[in-house]
Amino acid sequence: MLTYCEPEILRLWKDYRKNLLGDPKTHKKGRTHYDSEQQSFSDIIQNRLEYIKEDLSNEASESGPWGNLKAIALARINWSSEMNNIEKKYCQEENVNIESIEKRLSDLDDAYLNTLLQLISNEQKTDLTKEIEEELFPYKKQMDKDAFKQTLELGIKGLLRERLNVRRISLYAS
Repeated sequence: MLTYCEPEILRLWKDYRKNLLGDPKTHKKGRTHYDSEQQSFSDIIQNRLEYIKEDLSNEASESGPWGNLKAIALARINWSSEMNNIEKKYCQEENVNIESIEKRLSDLDDAYLNTLLQLISNEQKTDLTKEIEEELFPYKKQMDKDAFKQTLELGIKGLLRERLNVRRISLYAS
């Protein structure tokens, strides 16, 4: 069923990305919804990366028990260095490599969530696992073991993201 919808979903995703960031092939200078000033495509991406840095900084300074946990997890990754490397490596004025930037941000997002999973208590992990297993139970017999395991892991991370109010680290997250 999903393969039937795949072409339309991919088209909508491409349109969403163009609307959010612009089209690197045709964008020279123009207005964006980020700023009313004239900007190059590289500037738009760099502004987006700055927004992500600011968002991570805000997340690291949250108060409360989850805020402390997030601060510890964020401190284990050298975000400033990572973001600077992304800008230097992929944000050249004439050749902005959006796919590589997004892949690296996705890897960092995954590292952040994995660190959070390591930091929460075993009891919290068990509770998350039980909740996701209950949601997946009706589908378990229809899935092969590897697919179920992967879906379970993604579900646990998704639930952790939801519970801790962790925003996705992505050019496309708003």
